[in-house]
Amino acid sequence: MPSIFQESVVPLCQAGACFPGHRPSLAALRVWANDGQLEVAKIGSRIFTSREAIVRFLERCNEPAAAAV
Repeated sequence: MPSIFQESVVPLCQAGACFPGHRPSLAALRVWANDGQLEVAKIGSRIFTSREAIVRFLERCNEPAAAAV
């Protein structure tokens, strides 16, 4: 798994804007991060993710749907 610090880092509070066509709430982002679904890193009290981690998250979310078709 790549380090998100080698990618396009985004604070979690701004990550919702990186989702195409949908802007999930900060609460949803935190749930996905706490469940380990969305890759994050914490520095001090701030939580970060990356644009690439969001793409990987969306790809994993869409795998079952693609397999069923």
